[in-house]
Formats: sequence, structure tokens, C-alpha cells
Amino acid sequence: NLFIEAKPNKEEVFLGEQVTITYRLFTRSNLSVESIEYPKSVGFWSEDLLPARAARFNNTQINGVNYKVATLYKSAMFPTQTGRLDISPMTAICNVETSQRKRRGVFDDPFFNSMFKETQRKFIESDTLSITVIPYPETPPADFTGAVGDFQIESRIDTFAVNVNEAVTFHLTLKGTGNLNQFKISQVGFPQSMEVFP
Repeated sequence: NLFIEAKPNKEEVFLGEQVTITYRLFTRSNLSVESIEYPKSVGFWSEDLLPARAARFNNTQINGVNYKVATLYKSAMFPTQTGRLDISPMTAICNVETSQRKRRGVFDDPFFNSMFKETQRKFIESDTLSITVIPYPETPPADFTGAVGDFQIESRIDTFAVNVNEAVTFHLTLKGTGNLNQFKISQVGFPQSMEVFP
């Protein structure tokens, strides 16, 4: 009736390749989240994609069973070593609403429902995740800096015809998914007859 799902978008990656992990809380009862301990890992550095916040529940179904579900945390993790690496569970303490007695007579009125509700503290944890990290190919390119992912680089200028001493704006855009901070863009070779200002 109450569990945390830890779901990686992939279970096998190259060294430095991004793994996105989403932690979702499923419940069939009304509850409040008292505290959360976020997962720890050795061999990764991480960036929060969805920082910690109060749980916001939506309705969903699993095998015909109704649940309320809330995304608790989302993280981009980048392995810094190869092998089989474990990510520890996320744990949470929840105060789960329970009904302690049957209502009779006048107390059948829904107005009195909250008088007979109590809460139980429940400790729950997600599974431990195992990610297999494989090394780079044996002979990477000489200028390889460790950037792993799906990237695109584009360049453009705002005009193709100008007079002497008029400015042209040159744009260089790098986009995609992965560890962009590992990119090193080499110097652009502008003509010597141009003055260039970053």
C-alpha cells in the first residue's frame, strides 16, 4: 500500500555518461511525509534535476489498483569510475492516516470522520540500484575530453554582408544531453583582418 520506486533511465552506461534517476512515492492512503534521507553513492557525482519539495500527489493505476503518486526527487548522476556501482536506497518516514474505530449512529455523518482518524509512522525505503559502468573504447580520439552523451554543435552569423567597420555577430551553440561541462571548445579561427570581441 506504500512504497518508493527508484527508476533509472538506463542501467548500463559509459564512464561519464548521464544516468537520470527518478524517485516516486506511491500510496493508497492519505499521508504526510515527515522526513526523507536522500540516496548516497560512491563513484558518481550528481546534479539535482528536481530538488526536494513538498510531495504533490496525482492519481494513477497499477494493474487496476488506484494509487496516489508523487515525484520526490530526480537526479542526474555521472559515474566517475567503471564497474558495477551501487546507489543506496532513498528512505522516508511518513505519517499514514488510519481509521481506528467504526462509526455508529449519529457519528456516521461524514462531518465526524476526522474525529476517528489517527496516524501511524511508517519507515519505507526504495531498492538499492546497481548501475554497470563500462570503460571508453581502447583508442578514443586524441582530442577526447570525457564528454559522453548525445550532443549537437551549431554556428551561425547574423548577416552575410557588411561594410568595413560594421559588426557581425557570431553564435556558437552546444546542446544535448550528457556531461556538457566536460566539453572544451577549441579556438575559432577568425580572419586576421577582423577585430574580435567576446
